[in-house]
Amino acid sequence: MNDTKSLDETLELFAAGVDDVVRKPIHVREILARIQAIRGRAKAASDGSVVGELRVFSDGRDPEVAGEVLPLPRRERRILEYLVSNYGCRVTKTQIFNYVYGLFSEDIDALAKRQSWA
Repeated sequence: MNDTKSLDETLELFAAGVDDVVRKPIHVREILARIQAIRGRAKAASDGSVVGELRVFSDGRDPEVAGEVLPLPRRERRILEYLVSNYGCRVTKTQIFNYVYGLFSEDIDALAKRQSWA
């Protein structure tokens, strides 16, 4: 939820990977309707997304290639999930980074600071 009605701020949030922005005041019934819509999409995605012979799941399971499980480290699996969920769209490194690590992760900021001092 956002108090301001700045188009630039809204566009920055979307560019950072936010799925939706709603303005205050918002009715409880609208929030519940949005939750139902998200749950419906999540349920549909439980079978995974298929691109060619690749099936990618968004529930933490490893992807499958031609029916064979492809074990991936968590970070690589999250990158693949994001790329497949945005198949056909142009995405930036920042969008991928924010999806994998979260919008404002303190751990990543601390790591970046340590690396810049080295």
